[in-house]
Amino acid sequence: MKKRKITALLMSAVMAIGIIPSAVTMAADTQIDKAEYQYFLHNAEGSAYAVLGEKIEQKGLEFIDGLANGVKDKSEETYNEIVNLDGLDARKQYSTNYMYFKVNDDFYEKGDTEFLFSITFYDFGPSEGKYYFEYHTVNGGTKQITLIKPGTNPGWSVKTICADDVDLTKTYPNGATVRVMNGAYNAFRKFEIVNVNKARRDHKVPDVTALGNDMLRDLSNLMLLDVKDERFKNENLAKPATAYDVQDLKNIVTNNEKATNNASKTATMTQGQLVTTFMQALGMTKKNDESAVDAARRLGIVDASGLFLFDDAPATNYNLLGITNSILAYETPDGKNLLDDLISAGKYKGVDLTKISNEVFQYRYYSVPKKCPYKVITDPATGRTYKHVDFFGGNLIRPYLSNQSWTNDGKGFICGTTAGYLYLYDIEEQMMIYLDKSKPSSTNLIAGVMGDGYIYYIKSSGTEELWRIHPDTLEKELVYEFPVQVKRQERVHLQVCRVVLYQSVTLQTQQLSFVMLTSMAVLEQADLQVL
Repeated sequence: MKKRKITALLMSAVMAIGIIPSAVTMAADTQIDKAEYQYFLHNAEGSAYAVLGEKIEQKGLEFIDGLANGVKDKSEETYNEIVNLDGLDARKQYSTNYMYFKVNDDFYEKGDTEFLFSITFYDFGPSEGKYYFEYHTVNGGTKQITLIKPGTNPGWSVKTICADDVDLTKTYPNGATVRVMNGAYNAFRKFEIVNVNKARRDHKVPDVTALGNDMLRDLSNLMLLDVKDERFKNENLAKPATAYDVQDLKNIVTNNEKATNNASKTATMTQGQLVTTFMQALGMTKKNDESAVDAARRLGIVDASGLFLFDDAPATNYNLLGITNSILAYETPDGKNLLDDLISAGKYKGVDLTKISNEVFQYRYYSVPKKCPYKVITDPATGRTYKHVDFFGGNLIRPYLSNQSWTNDGKGFICGTTAGYLYLYDIEEQMMIYLDKSKPSSTNLIAGVMGDGYIYYIKSSGTEELWRIHPDTLEKELVYEFPVQVKRQERVHLQVCRVVLYQSVTLQTQQLSFVMLTSMAVLEQADLQVL
């Protein structure tokens, strides 16, 4: 079998070691204000949580505490230490450690699969970092979600993960249900879970002020909202959404900012009224026998992360941000969406669009080929030069089947983003060419170039499918649909994918020197050999 020899130079660990001492020193000179302190201590009503510090405060779940269990070896998975950063006690860990949590059986019922997970962590900065959240899925596998630490604003921060395929009946070591895996040095303050299925059953909207506010950040990155907007700060997310604010955001995302807003600044809305307002703006209607919230779910203009539960639930600022983000990503049957309208209407005239850090925007903007120049870098240790390309300043990921990343003529390679967008990079033209929406699986892009010249990849369109696309014509076709029993077992799934993709592999011996930089590693494509 022919294989490519790939050298991975893991730079992030070296960088992390270099920045930690100064970061801790800076943190000691800073104190978070009282409002933020209360926010980081707050736990949502009815949630399961563990607050980590010198003492462990927990409800509804158990933190598997290596410190309490006498673990002293840093290489042990459950090893952790007590630390105080910006006035908050926490637990710090190293790259080999895990945070294990065991969720109590009485926190969920059989069939509950939809949860919000909130993690309070310390962002040391100054550069980007990562850690990972992992859980068992209802299809029998596991899912690992990459969480980015931006590094731009060192200090305490919160990440919220929305998942609707969770199986809490499966366990990890020590009987744990879910776990957090470190990529380097990390410190954590709090872990929290909201059972969305239970909230819907109880006809009760959960308190969300303890959850992270990535939605405001995304709209800020799109230059549609000011990240300092008081309406949508963390402590105000649980406040009722007023008719005025709903109309204000609807006008912004539908490019009607100059329209007069005569709506009431005191009248509040229900979730049903909120989704109906946005459905009407998009020309959508519900069926006679369904609720507005159910219709919005079916149409895809809300998702689980927006916490839309039932029509008569009070709509909050959190819900308003959720639906605003969702409709920007909503794709009409003709392949268009609101971001296309904003771009074509001149919303971003004079703006360097490559600087807009929003993955949905990037997908829309780069859905047509774009010039993406590479840089030539020199390894200071060896003097060897490499070509280095990233995704317009953002992260790229290599395919899970990395042996077949390169086209057979050696003039391009396939790569992607964590959201599952698949691209072909043309080295000679220095062009990034969009191929398709693949299947995102954490940072695993399941794709490969075969001996017949086609790019084969896995995508999810309600079912798990194997597709192929020709790199010259960009024509796509369905090759194989995986049976249900394969989808239920993720490890089997991956093995089947690998077998199908490896069947026709015939790689030519080449000598290439090219580098793709991710936030975790430099991957050198060199010395193609027959093994």
